[in-house]
Amino acid sequence: MTNGRHPVSKGIPMIRHRTMRIFGLLILPALAAAQWAPPPAGPRGGFVTTGLSYQQWSFEDVDKGLQEVCAPTTVYFPVRPDLSLTISGTPGSVSWDELKLSGMSDTWIRGTYRVPGGRTMLHAGLGLPTGKTKLKIAADSLGMEEFDLSRIIGQNIFRFRLPVFGQGLAAKIGAGAAFPAGENVVIGAGAHYIHHGSFEPVDADSFDYQAGGEAALFGGVDVQVSPTAKWSVNLSYTFYGSDKLNDETVYASGEKLLINSSFTGKLGPGTLTALLNWRQRGKNEYWIHTGTQTEKQTEKKNSNGPQTELDAAWRIPWGPQAAFSLLATGRFYGQNDYRTGGADVYGGGAGVDARVSPRLSVSLNLIGLTGKTKDWNETAEKTVRTGLASFDLLAGMTYGW
Repeated sequence: MTNGRHPVSKGIPMIRHRTMRIFGLLILPALAAAQWAPPPAGPRGGFVTTGLSYQQWSFEDVDKGLQEVCAPTTVYFPVRPDLSLTISGTPGSVSWDELKLSGMSDTWIRGTYRVPGGRTMLHAGLGLPTGKTKLKIAADSLGMEEFDLSRIIGQNIFRFRLPVFGQGLAAKIGAGAAFPAGENVVIGAGAHYIHHGSFEPVDADSFDYQAGGEAALFGGVDVQVSPTAKWSVNLSYTFYGSDKLNDETVYASGEKLLINSSFTGKLGPGTLTALLNWRQRGKNEYWIHTGTQTEKQTEKKNSNGPQTELDAAWRIPWGPQAAFSLLATGRFYGQNDYRTGGADVYGGGAGVDARVSPRLSVSLNLIGLTGKTKDWNETAEKTVRTGLASFDLLAGMTYGW
């Protein structure tokens, strides 16, 4: 169940920021969105969204569980009609038995500019190093400390809202354009590049780590199927530069293909939103340094398996200022070439959101999940399945100003 981005054998927690914004579409996972209703409008058009998130995972034949509490916060500020700023950050705490890791994520400041004509968008961002770094490391391979805990919460299958703490200073720049391709069809394309500065992930002497840059290309199509239904498909391909430890190249992640599709349409008294994500990474590369010799090695087999995720929400109005939602989710991760890292997790729940005043809205989502991991056991010569379950609660609030 690794995320495929960081060199697990090296112990470096590299979780990449993931972005999919094509021709003005902001695609939110059904279980992560604080609310489905439009944010309340203030006189200036800005808003702040925050919430309290509690996620707990339990594992078969393991007494201790994994819990995370955090408060994802985003502030949106429209500077003028064609320019806006967004600031986001998440304080939180994660625990496993008696081990605890608390602190802030890095804080991202993003600016978006719409070029006159409305078909082209430019965006830039700065990741401020407010997140916790210099994590404690275990004294031996049998122990567990803050650093080990940070590697666990970064695994995609858990979908923690605070999947990584500090990653150092970062900068991002990108652009996108959209054009009509018929009466009900819009096509778009874009690209972005992220540069990462160096930082100290663990509390140890001479451990200066710098993740390689990443460049991504995007393309997509948006189709108005009917007056009440819309379907879109987006593709992205990401290239990763090589990571460095103390100025020596040590690792490079395999390139990533992501296919994302969404559908929104009227269903009975409510609106159905369904999201599908499929991603696959290529083989990772490692650099082995021995004295004055350096050897580059590519994985003989791909340690990154295919990952498919499906989310759905049926939001039904409940009076003029409130709504009730039925939620469903599934995460289906195939085993990699080493026959490890597989998992099938699925579940559902419910949510409510309400407009308390013209400027304030609140929401509450509850989700339950269950499933099994799939890993090959060499001794038993068979795939072993281990049960796991999760409880997910998110209380959100949005205030317009």
